[in-house]
Amino acid sequence: MYLVFDLPQAGGYTFPSAHTVAFWLHREFEKWSERYQIDHKTKFHKDKLRLILDTEQEYHFFMLTWNPDFKISGTTLSTIWASYSVVDPPKH
Repeated sequence: MYLVFDLPQAGGYTFPSAHTVAFWLHREFEKWSERYQIDHKTKFHKDKLRLILDTEQEYHFFMLTWNPDFKISGTTLSTIWASYSVVDPPKH
């Protein structure tokens, strides 16, 4: 299982950039991880950022407690960048 956060698509001069959103997400993941003492991993795949936790209980806890700060460099990011999808690949 993992959570997928969409990043802005490359190209054009849109704000925020994919780099800005990825930086912000990493910062917010670190703050959440430190606060609750839960390890996490991240992985880029195309225009998406995956959040990987160890157990199903940690995913449920994340879903209940994820409340990011939407300010970065004096700018308020849209709440759309904190939205995610749950991916549960089939087990073989």
